[in-house]
Amino acid sequence: MSTRRVIIVAFVVTVTVLVGWSFYANVVAPHGGMGKAGVVPSSLAGLEVTELESGASALAEVEKLHGGAVDSDMREAWVAHYGQGGLITVWASRSADSAAAESLSTKMTERVSQGESPFKMKGKVEEAGLSVHALDGMGQSHYYFTVGAYLYWLAAPAPSARSALVELVGSARNGAGLN
Repeated sequence: MSTRRVIIVAFVVTVTVLVGWSFYANVVAPHGGMGKAGVVPSSLAGLEVTELESGASALAEVEKLHGGAVDSDMREAWVAHYGQGGLITVWASRSADSAAAESLSTKMTERVSQGESPFKMKGKVEEAGLSVHALDGMGQSHYYFTVGAYLYWLAAPAPSARSALVELVGSARNGAGLN
């Protein structure tokens, strides 16, 4: 094998290893133990993910829920349905940074507080050191919270809502390296 070929092969192998390591370090490792999307868990309250949206379709769904463009700093979104018929749903989004995620959470709180939504604010609960907004509406219990640049909204039937919240918060904190 010529010296030139050895150099080219070495270069290709090095680039492949570096790209693989970068992917692992930036995508896989930070979300270890998390579900198919890397942001939502693969199961909640004993129910497996039955449908998962990500990318442009999930961003469009999140924006539609809010009546249009929600946040120009929102980078990604995921919608996960758990159990047959989507008994539990998680909407998750990643903003540019934690301040942008908090800003979006504040806008949601203001909108609910003004009575411009089908939800009734119940207050805040603490879960694993996070402040979580608790709501009722549309026949389910709802919770939303931020972890770093991520904003999560959980909708679940009342009997399984609290256990689903505990699992979702744990998964989100683990993914953010907070545990």
